Parts: sequence; C-alpha cells; structure tokens
Amino acid sequence: MPAQWRGVLVVHAHGGPALGEPKASRADEDIKRWSITLTEGHAWAGSVFRQGGFSVTTAAEDTERVRRILVDHVAKPRRTLLHGQSWVAMVATWTAELYPQSWEGIWLTSGVVAGPTTCDFRLDLRAIYQHLCQNPPRADEPQYPLSLGLPADSKMTAAELATQVNDCLGVRKPAAQSKPKKSKPSWMS
Repeated sequence: MPAQWRGVLVVHAHGGPALGEPKASRADEDIKRWSITLTEGHAWAGSVFRQGGFSVTTAAEDTERVRRILVDHVAKPRRTLLHGQSWVAMVATWTAELYPQSWEGIWLTSGVVAGPTTCDFRLDLRAIYQHLCQNPPRADEPQYPLSLGLPADSKMTAAELATQVNDCLGVRKPAAQSKPKKSKPSWMS
C-alpha cells in the first residue's frame, strides 16, 4: 500500500506455471518486478498459489481470496484491477469470469489465454535451433524427442547447455562473430 494511495487496487496473478511447492518469496520477487504499480500510487496484492503446476481453477480461487483479504482487512478500493502475466493471463480471465463483481478491469501482459498449446511456438524455436546446431543431443549422444525437453535422467547442467548454444550460435560473442555454424534454410531468409 503506497503512502499516497489513489484508491486503486491491482491484484496480481503471477506467471508460471511454477512447479513444486509454492514459495512466499515469489510474491516478494513479483512486487519488485511490478514496483511501478506502487510508484504510481496504486495498492498491490499478489497471491502465491496454494499449489504448483497448472491448476487454473484453484489459482483463480487464490487470486480472489487475496483480493478479499485486502478489502476485508486493509482498505476498500474505489477501483479494483486484475493483472495476469504469462500463462496466468488464463487464470486472470477465468478469475474475472468466476468473480465478475470483483473487478472493474483486467490487464494482461504477455498473456497466454488459449491453453497450453499457446506455447507451441517454443517447439518451433527448438526445431529451428536443432536444424542450425544439431545439439542437444549431438549425433553421438542418445537421441530423445525434442518436444519434451531434456530427458528426466539427463545430467546436463545449465552451464553445459549454455556452452553448446554459444559454440553453435555465438550468443556470447560480438554480433559480427555470432553466426551459426550451419546456414539458415532458404525459407528463413
């Protein structure tokens, strides 16, 4: 709650989905990321969903619950806005549908609202990367379906993966030196 509150409450539904047990530190990270809300004089409330994974309905319930806690125990806003980021834009739209009386507006940033298939572009990027770099896996490594990410038993570290990406694309090199080892297909020109 800012010192000079303008009467607007922004309820934030965080991006994700986060896997594993929820952590309170998530809300701390989000308020830092979205501090402009407070700077502009708006109150901010954010939920850490009670469970990890992709549970849209319980996340929507948690989002409404955090709004009610603020309204019942802190202050009554003149206007309440719902903010959904990334995959939680779907949660925000569902929250607004379940609790339409709670919101005067909904604000989506980089919103995924068409379900999990909205992220299929990542597979497209992976296919292009594989065409250019042919790693991971390299030809001499065990092969696996690229659409599933690294295999569960993979021992590859993030640093090793970053090295493979840099070896191929030169992402850590000056732009003039960052060309893929393999030329792009004609349809990418």
